Amino acid sequence: MTTSAKQPPPIGPHSLAPPVSLSPMPRRRLPVVQPSSLPPLYAAWMDELLAAPLPQETEATCDDCVMLPGPGEPVGGDSFDPSTKCCTYLPELANFLVGRVLVDRDPAAKHGRETVEQRIDAKIAVTPLWIAPPAPYRAVYEIATTNLEWGRVRSLRCPHYLEGQGFNCGIWKSRNSVCATWFCKHVRGAVGMGLWLEGIQPLLANVERALSLWCVLELGCDDETLRGLRPPSRPAHVPDIEHGAELRTDPVRYARLWGRWLGKEREFYAKCANLVDRLAWKDVLAIGGVELRARARVAKELFQVHTSPKVPHRLRVGPFEIAAMGEQGARVSTYSKYDALELPTVLVSLLARFDGRPTTEVTREIARTEGVDVDDGLLRKLVDFGILVASDTERPPRSTSASSRPLGG
Repeated sequence: MTTSAKQPPPIGPHSLAPPVSLSPMPRRRLPVVQPSSLPPLYAAWMDELLAAPLPQETEATCDDCVMLPGPGEPVGGDSFDPSTKCCTYLPELANFLVGRVLVDRDPAAKHGRETVEQRIDAKIAVTPLWIAPPAPYRAVYEIATTNLEWGRVRSLRCPHYLEGQGFNCGIWKSRNSVCATWFCKHVRGAVGMGLWLEGIQPLLANVERALSLWCVLELGCDDETLRGLRPPSRPAHVPDIEHGAELRTDPVRYARLWGRWLGKEREFYAKCANLVDRLAWKDVLAIGGVELRARARVAKELFQVHTSPKVPHRLRVGPFEIAAMGEQGARVSTYSKYDALELPTVLVSLLARFDGRPTTEVTREIARTEGVDVDDGLLRKLVDFGILVASDTERPPRSTSASSRPLGG
């Protein structure tokens, strides 16, 4: 948001007679019908790895999108187009995910199944490893996101999007690692983003690469097929030489890639799903090898950070932007432009007191001199969002652009 954005609502006068407890101004909350969570296959594996469920990001309400403009407000700034929401992204789907969509006979999965079949029938960016966005789509995607238009370019809307429904993903139960782990808002702010985008997403992306190749080997693809396969994620400017960079396919190269499975692509993908559905997490780890084990360690460490309520012993002010300022409150942005906090002005004026001294010393001083009680819950929220940071840990601030849209790979 910019300083010309709508001002935060008034929070009412604050009495500074001791003790007064301050809490952040409430962010917009909408009713939640179906909280965001991992797809069933991934959720089961992560439960095995973490021995506890991953957090529900209840602020990111996919069924009742929190990022849409308010009544009478135009689309722009940080809001999404109501006809696209955040779905201006075409996912790469590993072979076993494609198969799971194809074999799902739930009537609610019909649109997802049909649109995946259409991608297969087009034979563009369709290989035994995955189906992926064609190079022209990726090029337009990069241009749109570079120009901060992500979430608003209708031509980039995912083909699996369900028109006219609150819950809009046609392949929700089999969505990929990017779609499953990107949230516009996090209950625990930057700590939540760190868990999902630095821990769970890279881990699941590695799982997708390892298992898709494992399926190809298990199903006996030809040596010619193996020689022609390439990882799905490449910069948009790298030509898709295995299937042509234009919106057409190369029949000769396509046939060489598919070998004995040519014409039986649906059957191949379904068999991949059947193979993967039998795997426990220990089997996935064995297939993924040393890199997957390393990713799993990182994910577990970030999960432990996320579940810890500890506040650092010493705090200082971190980098933040005041996106809008009112008489009674300020809208403050830190790790993501989509997830601002609205804070009382009096609290903003007290942040400079946190100068690296022991946290308890500072909070007692504020209570004594200002009559304001800054409790542990509020401190935790300010730390989660990076407004206050540990004074003995110099971490570079996260780029807001890095968290503003999904990144594949």
